[in-house]
Amino acid sequence: MTADVQAAEQLTLTDEESRLLQLGLIEWCGPARSTEEFAVAMGFDGREDLHHGSLRIRAALIAHEALEPMDWARALLATELAFASDVSARATSGPPRPAGPTRRPSVSYGPPS
Repeated sequence: MTADVQAAEQLTLTDEESRLLQLGLIEWCGPARSTEEFAVAMGFDGREDLHHGSLRIRAALIAHEALEPMDWARALLATELAFASDVSARATSGPPRPAGPTRRPSVSYGPPS
C-alpha cells in the first residue's frame, strides 16, 4: 500500500462518518440524477462512471479498504452535493416545486403520517 492510499480507519473516520459517505454515494445510484457534465465536475468520467464508481467506493468503505486520494475526494464531494442541494445534486430540469397537497417534501425525517 502506498503512503497516499488510506483506509477509513487510517483517516480516523467514525463508523457514522463512513456511513454518511456510503449513503451519499448510494444517492447517485437511486434518487439523485446527474448530467454528464456534472458527473465529470465531480471527478468521474461521466454518468456511467459516477454510477459504477459510487458503488465501488461505497463497497470499499463498507469493507474498510484503502482508497486513492481522488476517490476520497469523489466520495466527499458526491456526498456533499447529494445532500446539500436538491437543485444541483439532482440536476433537475427546472426549479424545485414547493411541497403541497399533491406532492410530499423530498426529505422525510420520520415515518410517513
